[in-house]
Amino acid sequence: MVHPGAFQGKCKHFLMDEREGYAQAVQEDRAAEQIADVFHRYIKQFPISLPDNMEPSDEDLAKINNSALDPEP
Repeated sequence: MVHPGAFQGKCKHFLMDEREGYAQAVQEDRAAEQIADVFHRYIKQFPISLPDNMEPSDEDLAKINNSALDPEP
C-alpha cells in the first residue's frame, strides 16, 4: 500500500498546483530556484506558527501578496 503523504487540504492543493511549474523548471535547469520560490510562497501561506491541524481561511490566503517584499526580522 502506498503512503498517502502528510499533506492534506489547501496545503496539498497548493503543492499539487506547483507540479507543472516545477517540471518546467527542471527542463530549463532552474529547479533549485523554483523550489526556493515554492517554499517561500508556501511559508507565506502556511506559516510555521499555524498549527498543523489548522488551515488558513480563504480570506487570509486572499490577503497574501507573494510579490511583496518580506519585512526584515
